[in-house]
This record gives sequence, structure tokens and C-alpha cells, in this order.
Amino acid sequence: MFTSFLVLGGIILAVLIASIVLMTVGQMKRNKAAAAEEAASEPVPQAQPQPVVPVPVVPVVPVVPVVQPVVQQQVVVVPVVVQTAAPAPAPVDDDDDDDDIDDEEDIAAAEEGGYDRRGRIMFVKDMTPAMRLMIGVMSPIYDERQYRVTFSYSFKARLALADDEMKEFYADYFAETARFKKVKLRESRRHVRIGIGRDKVGVLFFKGKRLCVAYALSPEDVDYEAFKLEDISGKKRFAETPALLRFTSGMKCRRAKLLLNDIAAKYGLKRMDDPASEADIPDASREELIRDREIRIYASLVARAPGEEAEKIGEEESK
Repeated sequence: MFTSFLVLGGIILAVLIASIVLMTVGQMKRNKAAAAEEAASEPVPQAQPQPVVPVPVVPVVPVVPVVQPVVQQQVVVVPVVVQTAAPAPAPVDDDDDDDDIDDEEDIAAAEEGGYDRRGRIMFVKDMTPAMRLMIGVMSPIYDERQYRVTFSYSFKARLALADDEMKEFYADYFAETARFKKVKLRESRRHVRIGIGRDKVGVLFFKGKRLCVAYALSPEDVDYEAFKLEDISGKKRFAETPALLRFTSGMKCRRAKLLLNDIAAKYGLKRMDDPASEADIPDASREELIRDREIRIYASLVARAPGEEAEKIGEEESK
């Protein structure tokens, strides 16, 4: 009986479960059908048209190359006007000796052909080719022109043009200075400085065509009369070296070397038996010295050539 009861209960439970499953499936079908009907009844939204934005039209401008006009440069010829008035004084030159000892030797040298720093009148035809080139009067039409010509000679130029005796004096004196290691010679355009260390003990220079030496010796240091020295302390250029000795003879050259030895002894310098070097005497012609600017030329016009004046009048008449 108990077994029958269990079987009956199982049957009832199975029927309930089946009923529930059937009800659930039917409800799901009904829900899907209702959802489909609602979807079919709603209108389908249409896509809104996007506004059309107008694109601005940019006009195309043709590129025209710009051609710059060619401007021809005009060459302006400026005439050089040469003054024919009274000749001006010679220009001041840093290397000219404004504190000359005297003018006697310069005047004598000028008469022989050219150391006068005050200048002299010359025809162009009497000038050398180098002089004419420097002044700019190469054409034969300028032959009769007259100039006041002033020369400025460097120490090198004066030594190169000196006579054999002066060159021998210079070489002999140079050899004596080369016997002392600390005695140095420094050549400039104007003179040769004699130095020991930083001290200036003398200068070598030319007066006209004569070689001279001026020492830094006062009358208290040496007997001027015994050595035939000239006192040039009144000249500004020789304020530091007032004792002048001119190389006029072999005796004067020996005195110059003796005074150099006395000065070297005061500095404690020892004299060597042989000189350390020899003098380099320049071997150059006057033309070469002018081209090398060792001789400077200053020229001021005094009178034009007659041919120039005739040509000038002819040009004016043709106009």
C-alpha cells in the first residue's frame, strides 16, 4: 500500500512539473509575439540630411616673374687738378731730422746731387725712371715740367749710397759692438739704436753723407775736449745721447770704439776676441732704393710744360 502511495505521488509531481514547463514556454512565446507587434507598429526614423557647407572658390592668380631693370653704372672721371702756385713746404716726415745739428753738410750734399731735405727744383726730364714712376709723369709730354723735389732717406739708403770709407767705418764699428754679447744694435728708418739691456747707450746715424755716433755720456762722464766730442744736448732728439762724434778719420773711428769699450766696462761686459757677427752692408742702387721706399720722394708742381699749355689751348678752341 505504501508502495502504491509513492508511485501515485511521483505521478502527481511529474504532472505538476510538466504543467509549469508548458506554462513558462507559452508565456515566452506570447511575450515575443507582443514585442514583434510593437516593433512593427512604430515608425522607422529617417536619417536627417546634413547641411551642405559651401566651399569658397579661391581665384587662381598667375605668377608673373618680376624682372629688375638693369642699371648701368656710370664711371665718373674726376680730373686731377695740380696747383701751379708757389710750391708748398715739404711734408713733415716722421723720419726727417727736425733737430738737425747743422745744415752745412746737407747743403754740400745737395750740390752733389741730393741729400737736401729742403728740396730742389728739377725738370721731369732730369728725373730717373723710378722718380717719374713714383710721381706719375712717365709720358714725354711732361719732360719740361718743373717740380720742387724733396728726398727722405732711411739709414739703410744712406749706408747703401755711402762711399767706401764710410762703409768701412760702419763695418769696423759694427764688428766692435759684436764683441759684446749684450750690446744690441736695432735699426730703424732713422738711425741704429745701440742698447745694453733696456738702456739706450747711443745711436748711429748719418749727417749728410757722414756717419756719426752719439753716446749717452755727459761731460762728467768723459772729457769732451780730449775725445773731440761735440755737445748736442740742446737738441731734443739727442737729449739722452748728447756726446757726438763724427767718423771723419780712422782716429775718430778708434775713439768711437774706445768709448764703447768704456761704456761696456761700466756694465761689467767682457770683450770677446772675435766678433759674433759681421755687418750686412746693403748693396742697392738709387733706383732700387726708391722702388723699395727706402728713399721717399715728395714733389710739388712749380711750372707746367709748354707742350701741356699748348695742348690745353687747342682743346679749348676745339670746343
